[in-house]
Amino acid sequence: MVFSMTDEVYVFLYSALSGGLIMLFYDILSIAGKKKECPVFLLNVCDGIFIIVACAIMVFVNFTVSNGIVRSFEFLGTILGAILYKLTLSRLISAFLKKITDAIAAFFKLFFKILLTPLAIMYKMVNKCIVALFHPVVYVFRKLFSHLSFKMHTSIRTARKAIKKT
Repeated sequence: MVFSMTDEVYVFLYSALSGGLIMLFYDILSIAGKKKECPVFLLNVCDGIFIIVACAIMVFVNFTVSNGIVRSFEFLGTILGAILYKLTLSRLISAFLKKITDAIAAFFKLFFKILLTPLAIMYKMVNKCIVALFHPVVYVFRKLFSHLSFKMHTSIRTARKAIKKT
């Protein structure tokens, strides 16, 4: 199959666009890693997801644009697109995504606080009732345990004295 020069330029531009998309996805995933309380496991999962998505984007662009024919300038276009995105749009989009995630996190924090406050109050009330109901049972068990402990200590003392006499 013969490709014209314009087809080759389209392949190059689509590969540059795929590089920009890969870096956009990287910016989206890097927001999670920039949090202070982010565990290492989550970072490793995000790295794995990034690798899988980047490979999927490259394969999709390769099969849809150039019919599965791998050309060396596709990789150059991808690298160039990633560099151009990182130098031009990355800071702006990262700041925008950070603001959005902070707003969403603040909303859910308020939402769960409103949702869980009645449950916390109810837990405190039920806990007080349970403690009041089981207080006599706990008192009896403590007395029984102290009585058994006292009996055990006296029997051990008696056994020690018997052993010393023999």
